Amino acid sequence: MEGNPVSVAEVFADAEARYDAACERRQETIEAWEAMGKPLTTTGSQGQIVDHPLVKQINALDKLCADLGEKLKQKHRGPDPSAVVRAGVGKSPAAKVRELKAV
Repeated sequence: MEGNPVSVAEVFADAEARYDAACERRQETIEAWEAMGKPLTTTGSQGQIVDHPLVKQINALDKLCADLGEKLKQKHRGPDPSAVVRAGVGKSPAAKVRELKAV
């Protein structure tokens, strides 16, 4: 893999930015819907009654914000790559203790 590795902080900052943008779009959509008088239905192209498109959009954004929020709550699984012991550094303190206990 070429290029600079991406840090965990950058990944979480990007995820947080996507979450914030989605929630901002949700709020703007709600404000537009409220300005229209909170319609639940509208007339479709063939004269039928259909769900209002902004209600559908709000529902989709609710789900997106909830999903992204859950992902942000998940804890990072594992150490930052720079914290991993590399070959040649020596055994970890825990490995040394295990060896002593085995004797």
